[in-house]
This record gives sequence, structure tokens and C-alpha cells, in this order.
Amino acid sequence: MKYFILCIALFCGLTKVYAQDSLVIVDGISAKLPQGWSGIEKDDKVFFMSSQENEQDLFNENININKRQTSKNYTTADFKQLAGILQEQLKPNFKALKNYKAVVGKNMLTITYKANVGEIEGDLYFKQRFITKNKIQYTITLTANAADVKSIAIADKVMESIIIK
Repeated sequence: MKYFILCIALFCGLTKVYAQDSLVIVDGISAKLPQGWSGIEKDDKVFFMSSQENEQDLFNENININKRQTSKNYTTADFKQLAGILQEQLKPNFKALKNYKAVVGKNMLTITYKANVGEIEGDLYFKQRFITKNKIQYTITLTANAADVKSIAIADKVMESIIIK
């Protein structure tokens, strides 16, 4: 899976690869990458991913950031409505949707859930954050092996370090 993602990124025209243990700034987005993580920038998308920890590590934790233009900046009420819509939209796409949780904050929505996507044995952990700023919606998605608590904690630190200027 990890090689598939990397090959797609390389095939589609890799624009930048970032060093480990660095503060990365891409198109007004900054993140602190720990040892073993790298970043790829392509068009309006940014991908951060971990390296393989050992031969048994079959899934690279990753964070991707997508941007899209919106007609307005979302309010708390808009995010609450979005949380309900997302939960309903996710259900048919996964074999099992577990532990769905939505937290609405000022100018953002964060949802977390576990799901079996069918392509990988076991559940994956997802954390998605939706932010609007200057009429642009940023969707930040963390994906990790749900059984690997240590890697989730590291990926979560990367996600929490992301700043959109």
C-alpha cells in the first residue's frame, strides 16, 4: 500500500520531498515532521507519511491535505451540520464504522473514527479536520493502522503541528 501511494506520487509528478526532523512550509501550511517522516507536495495537495518501521509494518501512517474553494467561511452551525452529513456519507463506504466522534471547535470540525475498508486486514484509524479560512476549505486527513497506538500518537502530533497561515 505504502509503495503504491509513493509510486502514484512519483508518477504524477513529485514536486518536493522534505527531510526528516524539519519544519515544512508548503503554500502557507507548516508542519513539524519527526524522524522517519517525509512530505510530498503535488498541485494543491500535500502528503506527509511515515517510513516503514520494520518488515511487519504493512501500513505507513499518513496525513494528506486537500484544499477547495467555498462560498463562505463556515460557522459553528455549519460545522455541526457537516458532522451529521459526514457520518451518514461514511457508513456505506466502510464495512464497519466504529467509534465515530465529532468535535466542533471555533472555525473547525474534527471527526475521528475507525473503519474496515476491506483492502487491509483490520481496522484503520481516521482523524479528519475541516477548516475554512479565506473561503478555502482545508480537509486534513490522518490515516493509521488502528492497532498501532504508538504510531497513531506520532501521527497525531504531526497533525496537531499543522498550521494554516
